[in-house]
This record gives sequence, structure tokens and C-alpha cells, in this order.
Amino acid sequence: MQYTTPKGVAFDEVRQHLPERVGDWPEIVRVLDKPQVVRDYLAEMQREHRRCPLCPPHDRKPVTEVHHLTGGSRGRADERTNLLAVCPGCHREVQSQVKEYKRCWAAKWQQDAPNLDWVRLVLLLGRWPDFDSLD
Repeated sequence: MQYTTPKGVAFDEVRQHLPERVGDWPEIVRVLDKPQVVRDYLAEMQREHRRCPLCPPHDRKPVTEVHHLTGGSRGRADERTNLLAVCPGCHREVQSQVKEYKRCWAAKWQQDAPNLDWVRLVLLLGRWPDFDSLD
């Protein structure tokens, strides 16, 4: 499957769009403390009756919370490409497991591909992800 964004960048091709050395990456500015962006995103997902993309397919619950795809010690960014609408149970699960990036990033593509920017997500993460493909 090609996890491609509207800018035409497939996830598997992100390395071609950034310098190999992380130290050579462009400086990023994080969009911080924008709770309205988060609220608007969740409201849109709820208006569209979206279900949690992380739940088992036979038991998808309504989305009621927003998970930041990148964050942690480097700080999170309140921008649409970094947000994933989920149910409370799945949110607790992914918050407690550091290695959930791949699963969450694939879910973001399924939930909100038109507003996804793989290059920006990798820049926000601040390192190459631990996976080369989302398959």
C-alpha cells in the first residue's frame, strides 16, 4: 500500500526529502498551545461519526479524545498533521507504549490523509522513525 500525502510524498520516500544527517535537517517551529485546533479537529471527526482507527475492526468505538502522534520530551505540536482522534481505551494504550508510532501513523493516514504531511511528522519527531514502512 502507498501511504501517500496530498503533497505526493509516500511515507516510504520521506528519506529522499530530508538530509540523511538529522543535524542537517531544517530548524522546525512547533505550533504550541493551540487548543482550538485540537478541539476543531475532534469536533470534525465527531460530526463525521468517525470511529477509532486503533480499535479492533469488529468493535470500533466513537472517537472522543485526541492523541498527539509526536511529543514527549521534545514537546508536542498542536497542528492537524500531528493529531489522531481515538477512543479513551486506545488512547491509554498508545500513551503507555512508546513503540506505537507505526500503528498510530498508519491510522492517521487512514483517518485523515488529506491533512497529513509525513515530512513534517518526521521533523516533529526529531529523528528517523524506527520503521521504514507502514506495512
